[in-house]
Amino acid sequence: MSTLAPPSRHYRPMLGIFFMCLACSLFPIMNGLVKLLAQTCDFQQIVWARTSMHLLVVVLFFAPRMGMTLFLTRQPVSQLISSVNMLLSTFLFLHLGRNGADRRRRVADRLAGEAYVALRKGPSLAPARRLLRAR
Repeated sequence: MSTLAPPSRHYRPMLGIFFMCLACSLFPIMNGLVKLLAQTCDFQQIVWARTSMHLLVVVLFFAPRMGMTLFLTRQPVSQLISSVNMLLSTFLFLHLGRNGADRRRRVADRLAGEAYVALRKGPSLAPARRLLRAR
């Protein structure tokens, strides 16, 4: 009689699904807070604060385990392009929202920006796709 080994610690699909749902629910909340702040603050300040908070959260969660290796990358050009795209996406979201662009155009621009970021990250997800195909 053969027994199945428990899944390894690295294969936890339900935890991954939970984190994806959490991330997808946080984006509308952040955008709502940004729109609320946009009524009283300048959008450059909001972009700066939002970017700084992202950095602070990443450092608080990952620096205890990774130390200074958190700031090392094997692909600095790709990382820089992704960072500029994310900053530009946030900046344009606020700027277009403040200057009265119609809603459909803003949604289309935002989705196009996020699709571009996803396409740029596609090659870095190749090892995960190979792992899923092997199962």
